[in-house]
Amino acid sequence: MISAIANGGQMNFRVFEGRFTADVFIDFLTRLIKTHPERKIYLVVDNHSTHHTKKVKAWLARHGRAERLELVFLQPTGPRPPPRARDAARAAHGGSCCPR
Repeated sequence: MISAIANGGQMNFRVFEGRFTADVFIDFLTRLIKTHPERKIYLVVDNHSTHHTKKVKAWLARHGRAERLELVFLQPTGPRPPPRARDAARAAHGGSCCPR
């Protein structure tokens, strides 16, 4: 399932079988734009490889959706430090570092 929630609480979703592919994502984006034609959509997405495919980028460019749809990517996360390193960092910073 892929979903999006608007500021006002409206939910859009699409259930699919199999892998999450560029075609599935493009279909979801198309439906999202048709559902909300009156405003620009800022869609926050993670860094799943499907979001970065050439096919998705080409679809966004071809359909001139820059004024209608903008993908906002979350910052990639790195690996968490090992427990001992986290404990040492917490001790060094008065407990204000590295959430559990």
